Amino acid sequence: MYFQWRIAEQTNPVAVCIPASSGSYISNGVMQNASREIVWLYRPTRYWKYYAAEAALLAVAEFGGMDNVRRGVVTFIVAALWPAGWFVTPQWLKAEAEALEGNVILDGLG
Repeated sequence: MYFQWRIAEQTNPVAVCIPASSGSYISNGVMQNASREIVWLYRPTRYWKYYAAEAALLAVAEFGGMDNVRRGVVTFIVAALWPAGWFVTPQWLKAEAEALEGNVILDGLG
């Protein structure tokens, strides 16, 4: 939900880079690193198209009747929102969350 809100409030295009594969191979006796990325440019002007596609996929998941399709659709939506939301979340907010990560105290679990 948080990432969907961040994506919806975005006003400028954002490049979303997803590491596709990284592997090593030997070429001419030298170890080489191969890293590939899937790069997608999120344009906020197309937000409603993305939103409509997501709503249609969720409708298929709800009324499709097949459990495997439902799980696949929901997994796809979460997998698509996560990288896009990560790249539109400001760096200062990521740093603040990381700093608080070790300082979380759960009341009543003492």
